[in-house]
Amino acid sequence: MKKKLNLYWFVLVITFLFSNLVFAQVSFANDSIFKPQAAAENRVNFDGQGFLIDGQRTFIASAGIEYARIPRELWADRLLRIKRAGMNAVEIYTFWNYHEPVEGQFNFSGNRDLDAFLKLAKSLGLYAIVRVGPYYCAEWGSGGYPVWLQFKDGLTVRQHNAVFEQAVSNFWDHLFPIVINNQINRGGNVILVQLENEHDTGWGTDGVSDPYFKFLQSKALSYGLEVPYFFSGLNHGTEPGGTTPWSSSGRTSPWFTTEFWTNWFDRFGETPDDVVAKDRATWKILSNGGNGYNYYMFHGGSNFDYFNSDPADKSGASYDYGAPIGEGGVLRQEYYKFKRAAWFARSFQSILETSDNATGTYSTAASNSNISVTARQSNAGRILFLDNAGSTDQQTKVNYGGVSYPQTGSLTVKSKEIMPFVANYQVIPGVTLTAAPTRILGITQQINTSTIVIYGQSGSPAEMYFKVPAGTVITSGASALSQDASGNMSLKTTFPASGVSNYSFQTGSSKVRILAVNDALADNTWFVNAGGSNYVVLGPQYVGDANIVSGSLQINAETTWQNASNFPVVAYDSGDSAISMGSITTPGAHPGTLTLSSWQTMSGIDKAATGYNTTGWFSSTTGPKPMGIDGDVSAYAWYRTTANLQTAGTYSITFDKALNNMIPYVDGNVVPSANVSTTGFSANLSPGNHTIAVFVSHNGRDKLFAYRGSLNPRANLGIIGSANIANYNAPTALTSWKTMMTTSSAVGTTPPSSSDTRWTSYTLGGDPFSGAAGYAWFQTTLPSAGSSSIKEVSFNSVDDNSWVYLNGVQIATNTGWNVPFKVNVSNNWNASGANTLTVLVQNTSGIGGINSPVNFEEYSNRSELKNWVQQGGPGDPNSPTGWSTLAGGATFSGPQFFKTTFNASPPGGTGTNPIWRITTTGLSRGSMWVNGHNLGKYPLMISAPGVYVPETWLNTSGTNTLVIYDEQGKRPDQVVVQPEASASRDVIAYSTSPGNPPPSGIVSGNTYRIVNRNSGKVLDVKDQSTADGAIIQQWSYSGGNNQKWVFTQVTGGYWKIKSVNSGKLMDISGASTADGAANIQWPDNGGNNQQWQLVDAGNGYYKIKNRNSEKILDISGASTADGAPDIQWPDIGGTNQMWQILPA
Repeated sequence: MKKKLNLYWFVLVITFLFSNLVFAQVSFANDSIFKPQAAAENRVNFDGQGFLIDGQRTFIASAGIEYARIPRELWADRLLRIKRAGMNAVEIYTFWNYHEPVEGQFNFSGNRDLDAFLKLAKSLGLYAIVRVGPYYCAEWGSGGYPVWLQFKDGLTVRQHNAVFEQAVSNFWDHLFPIVINNQINRGGNVILVQLENEHDTGWGTDGVSDPYFKFLQSKALSYGLEVPYFFSGLNHGTEPGGTTPWSSSGRTSPWFTTEFWTNWFDRFGETPDDVVAKDRATWKILSNGGNGYNYYMFHGGSNFDYFNSDPADKSGASYDYGAPIGEGGVLRQEYYKFKRAAWFARSFQSILETSDNATGTYSTAASNSNISVTARQSNAGRILFLDNAGSTDQQTKVNYGGVSYPQTGSLTVKSKEIMPFVANYQVIPGVTLTAAPTRILGITQQINTSTIVIYGQSGSPAEMYFKVPAGTVITSGASALSQDASGNMSLKTTFPASGVSNYSFQTGSSKVRILAVNDALADNTWFVNAGGSNYVVLGPQYVGDANIVSGSLQINAETTWQNASNFPVVAYDSGDSAISMGSITTPGAHPGTLTLSSWQTMSGIDKAATGYNTTGWFSSTTGPKPMGIDGDVSAYAWYRTTANLQTAGTYSITFDKALNNMIPYVDGNVVPSANVSTTGFSANLSPGNHTIAVFVSHNGRDKLFAYRGSLNPRANLGIIGSANIANYNAPTALTSWKTMMTTSSAVGTTPPSSSDTRWTSYTLGGDPFSGAAGYAWFQTTLPSAGSSSIKEVSFNSVDDNSWVYLNGVQIATNTGWNVPFKVNVSNNWNASGANTLTVLVQNTSGIGGINSPVNFEEYSNRSELKNWVQQGGPGDPNSPTGWSTLAGGATFSGPQFFKTTFNASPPGGTGTNPIWRITTTGLSRGSMWVNGHNLGKYPLMISAPGVYVPETWLNTSGTNTLVIYDEQGKRPDQVVVQPEASASRDVIAYSTSPGNPPPSGIVSGNTYRIVNRNSGKVLDVKDQSTADGAIIQQWSYSGGNNQKWVFTQVTGGYWKIKSVNSGKLMDISGASTADGAANIQWPDNGGNNQQWQLVDAGNGYYKIKNRNSEKILDISGASTADGAPDIQWPDIGGTNQMWQILPA
């Protein structure tokens, strides 16, 4: 049955599913925020009208993203996409089990380097909202709890519990110093912190009276938390802004939503209805008085390794979420809609962060009664929001200040659109935008020029009205701009069919420019910064890196393989005219499905063999224990024991609980699937000793949504509890059921008689509760059985809580849904007549009832199987031995490894960028690795076109290894590696000086020597060292591999330079920006101090500039001696700072 929630949360989910209803939001009693400490209040603060950062009113447009779901090498790419969408913040979780998978072993390095992620986001101008747990959710395995927590005696989660709080403290001791040191008042970018997540006891500032929340609060503050913080979240929902505007009067905190759901976890991609609904919900936040929002998710990413939650969440390797930025980096239509709203909100944040509701004043401003008007006003200006909730486009005028706008023609407000009308806004000192009956994309400051980008349907009115000081001069577009003697400046024109219309006027040394584009080109309009200057770039589907190269603006522009919309590329700086940009690279051919080498295979069932050496396995003198008790956190485990039988016969081996997937073996031979049930298996066995081995796997760990209490047994997986062996009769399926609704008063009472006329027929899996909380009786008759046998009823799942009766006597209870359980019915058995089984079920919310199958089972001579050993993990997918050629027609009886190779290279900074997917056709369940990277679990559970292969995990050599671990040993003959055409893209470099392209003679992936112009000597790793931190110096060329370097182009025209000898990168030590910092070698960590720009110095020489410090490589003291160190230094034009890059 469907994932169960308590009633409160069921309402929340139903809200999502029916987001087209009138009111789709979750309103919590408390959405307040705790004020910052004194040390931070000058950097980040707020009041009831909005946020202040560094004393400036700031609208927070935040993007939900998880660094744990993105390879570190792609962090910069995804963050830049977020920045280009107009976002100024990111919101992240810090999953506990990601950083402390084994108790006491903390990992904040590599892909888990939270500090590096926060600093990278800061370098891109993005603030951070950090959600520190200890509970997270996010459809992440165990909601973020480490597996080892479930084995700590006395621990209960999410409540005042000494054992749990000590574990939290130990984790936070390592997590919080990173967060604290990255607070905005300490030079970082963290502006808000969330403690806990979606806890029903405390949201916002509510909950401080609860000892658990008091612990979280005091602990966080003890570390030095100084920025504002809150509990659990703020205003989660699909339309969190609701439908009614509110007043900021009386509020003490700004209105913010930490989870504005862009889609849902069971989605891949978006629908047109999604785009319309989420765009509308965004503008509802703005129009109703919101001061910021966080889109959850803006980029979903992938569940690598074994971090996916259970199948109820449709959770496999992909967490695409249908988000604006897809799993492979594709930009969807929601992205472009959200970009428009974010740039608008940030451009007019001085209004939105100080406003109050003015709807009563302007509700009748639209001439068309089908257009409703909400309004916000403050001393900084007014915004009227024209809302067309209908299904057809509407024409209207707007009456404002006694004038009807537009003065020529009418505005067309599209179906479901909310269009802003800005008035009385000061653009620059002395210039006020008195009325703007047009759509404004955004405003950017370009030295002395304030550029306003407006957009609309081709041919529709483009009008703006200003109050300007005397002496204002029209500098372009005089045919459409006019002014009168009273200082009224008017723009009256129409939007162009193509290209950009440029209008400007100047007052003193300041200029106001208006760029008018049609609706289609608005999506392809970008505000970028390069070399410290702001530019407006129009034309590309996406603008990635933007840099100044040899004095010219150079951008990397993307075009998708599908749905390409191509416009001429132009840029505007602070000058008067557009600057044409020409392409300086070409993308290359688009590859198709890749050729795979012949498959190899390696057994995954060796642990089932009789006599297998289990030395080092976890052992239990009683029954089997939950998966993970041995410290393994994978989705796989093997269990083994022996059984010594006296007589031959059909035997049943049963477990108290057997969760998820099970493949049993007896004496190394697989048990046929027809003999396997959800709680055990049967086999024909001879007298003597037998080896029993069981392979188990899970499809993901329950995210424990809204759960409080002990994790044991709630979070247990595997085969658990006592294991029994007995002579066995085939089970009888119980299919004839009836039901009767009742109330809570039925608990503890005698069940109704089987002859009661209120009973109605029931089919297992049905929902007699109709999605509502309640109680119901269920009844069936058990088959006849021998009086001396052991008799049990096996339930697959009862939804939610149950009381079980036999012949009117209560014999068992069970709490929780989706958990198999057994009930022994032997003790109250009626040997001489009918036996009636009755179950009282409490449904807490949502659908409820009894799931199929329910079986009656009969045993004799039962005894307990003890002395189990177990070991987690699939084995070694990277094993260099044990492989053999996969023979045609070969079949396998359990888990099996398969290996192949394919040729594909990681993309360079420019060129074609295919996004590779691995299809799983013909496979069962399992995991995949590419070049040793665990891509996560399949099947994907959602409609993704295959398992995503991060392009940065491909080998620069072009040869890649794919390993598949299939749980049932299904052959990979139908598996293909193919590009996802909708996400694949071409990256083309454009320059304002296309005649001066970047170094064209240097080919990404090729090997070179680097020769100093002053000394004629080459860069050399000292003493041919392969050690981290080895010094790079100059030395006479000898041809050694320590003098040879592989150049690999990355985004933005930068290069990584790798030593052939060590495989490590050229790196400025400690990411220093100081003059004289040493050039060393270091493993690739994705840092900007490992990336270099090749600046043409003329005559075949280059300056090699560090991306992090913007200083260039320099031989210290202009020495010509062997061994002179290579350092970074400001560019002084010396020949010791110039280099030839020659083939090696």
